[in-house]
Amino acid sequence: MVDFLCCNFADEINSDYYIAYLLRDNSCFYNTVYQIVKRNANGFYTKIYKVNMNGYTKIVYDTEGLNTLEHFSASAKPQDIMTVIENLISAILKIRTDSFVQIETVDIRPNKIFIDDKLNVRLICLPVAIISSKDTYKSFEENTRTLITTILYQSECMNDKYVDVLFNDCMDSVLSLDDIQSAFNNKKYGIRNIEEDAIVKQVASREKIFGYFILVSDNPAKDTDIIVNNINYIVGKGTEGVNCTIHSSTAVSRFHCEF
Repeated sequence: MVDFLCCNFADEINSDYYIAYLLRDNSCFYNTVYQIVKRNANGFYTKIYKVNMNGYTKIVYDTEGLNTLEHFSASAKPQDIMTVIENLISAILKIRTDSFVQIETVDIRPNKIFIDDKLNVRLICLPVAIISSKDTYKSFEENTRTLITTILYQSECMNDKYVDVLFNDCMDSVLSLDDIQSAFNNKKYGIRNIEEDAIVKQVASREKIFGYFILVSDNPAKDTDIIVNNINYIVGKGTEGVNCTIHSSTAVSRFHCEF
């Protein structure tokens, strides 16, 4: 489950054409960030407005004509989903470099991230002042990886081998968002050719027969569950030639087992 780290600052109001947050305390409003988001010079924020409602500050985001990431991913093609996720990570890392905007104030729940018709990501950033720390940023990164794996798993694209590689990378808590962006830049989740498409289709047809199953961790605080989503799925502590790398146990060999 993906959480919004600023949910305690405001009450949420949803509509078919906008999303609004009514601040519980006007003193937490951060006008500098509001002006940055309103100016939207980089093009990855949702249009924002500020109004007064019974003495409280109400932040309104215009979402008309935009699709939520949650809805988009349900029917999108693998390459389109990969493009959107790459755009999402790129936007997050650019926001992180802003000396005023605190990245934890970005709402990364799948129904609060929006996509336009050119696959650009539009994010909701709540202009409030919070206390940031290594722990809050760590929680934000964990939430972002959870968001990506959830979107990929719930989509119809898990038969795509590049989607599978990205999924497993996001399940690896050792990898940061910077690492995943570098992998995108290095074409790790790269462009398929016709032969690869044919192979993917063959695997997809077999997986429709065999389906998926999940290896549930007996220690959720230490390990994540493993989704076995193809035939000849290899688990081990190695970084090459395996579908899932496990770092947390010395009992796991380089190529430990195959499903």
